Amino acid sequence: MDSKSYTPGNRDILYKKIFLSISEIKYLEREIKKFSWLERTLLRKKEFSTMQYHKNKCDSNFFRFINSGQDNQNTLIHILEQLPENHPDRTWLTGFLL
Repeated sequence: MDSKSYTPGNRDILYKKIFLSISEIKYLEREIKKFSWLERTLLRKKEFSTMQYHKNKCDSNFFRFINSGQDNQNTLIHILEQLPENHPDRTWLTGFLL
C-alpha cells in the first residue's frame, strides 16, 4: 500500500463515500418497503421496478467500490469495528455484505 492511503484526508474521503453509499441504499430499502403488494404488482408497478433497479445498481456500485482497493476494504472494516455489536448499522451492513 502506498503512503497516501494512511493520510487523514484520504481516510475521511473514503468514510464519506462509504457512508453516502450506505445511506442511499438504506433510503431506497425504506422506500421500497412502503409499496403495498397491490402497488408493486398493479398500481405503481413501473415506479416500483424503477426504484428496485436503482437500488440494485447502488448495491453493485457499492460492492464494486469496496472491492476496488484494499484501502476501501480496510476503511469498511475499521467502520465495522468502531460500531458496537448490537448497533443496527453494524447488523445491517454485515447482513448486506454476507
